[in-house]
Amino acid sequence: MHDALGFRSQQTGRNWTMEWYELDQLFNCTFPHVLQNDSFIWCDQGALCVYNGIVDSMWNGSSDLSMLKKVGQISGKNYNTWASWAVNDNDTGVYYETWTVYSDN
Repeated sequence: MHDALGFRSQQTGRNWTMEWYELDQLFNCTFPHVLQNDSFIWCDQGALCVYNGIVDSMWNGSSDLSMLKKVGQISGKNYNTWASWAVNDNDTGVYYETWTVYSDN
């Protein structure tokens, strides 16, 4: 399952999508792999992707735009603050999942 936010500028009408993608397939990012020596490896990296437009068919398998729902409205200043945070998080918090698993050994 992917999560994303779509944005539309009231001033320009331009819209875009910000989405967090796994870099090594969803299963590999969600679950660590136990190796033969009982250690494990976890390929848990992700990246923020921003692209023009909002492609509804990517989210529900159809082109029915009724699936898109407005969930809020923010000022350009607040958006810019949040977008700066998102880029910083992408640069410093490279993990797809926000939780981790540790070995007792």
